[in-house]
Amino acid sequence: MAPEMLLDRDYTAAVDWWSFGVTLCKMATGKSPFQTGCDLPKVKKSILKDQPNIPGWISSELRNLLRKLLKKKPHKRLGINGSIRQHPFYASIDWEELESMRIPSPFQPEPESSEDLNKVTPSFMEVLQNPSEDNLIQGLSYINPSWKE
Repeated sequence: MAPEMLLDRDYTAAVDWWSFGVTLCKMATGKSPFQTGCDLPKVKKSILKDQPNIPGWISSELRNLLRKLLKKKPHKRLGINGSIRQHPFYASIDWEELESMRIPSPFQPEPESSEDLNKVTPSFMEVLQNPSEDNLIQGLSYINPSWKE
């Protein structure tokens, strides 16, 4: 959570930029930039007081981007204060081409095997195609009337 949320203050889209920074750090390093775990007071204190833990082995552009996304004061966070598109980390991206979908994604994840997909997909699809009282989600606030037929 962004500091302003932990402090129960009003917040803006700056919390999304904070979350993006945390997510990006986890993707790049495998670790959160702040204390994690079950000790919630320590986690909260880390987010509110500590500087983000950003390893020196990642690129200087990415380190700089993370520092700007993880500013404690929301009005100073990149995305609220400045355009993320202008950051050097994204210098190689042609935003017009990307938005018009004229260039492919630089990363196309592939399953390890089609067998991996078969373990999950058919049962999920079966639930959608053959709904019954047995496989309805308990506590769901909306149930399509056709599912009860």
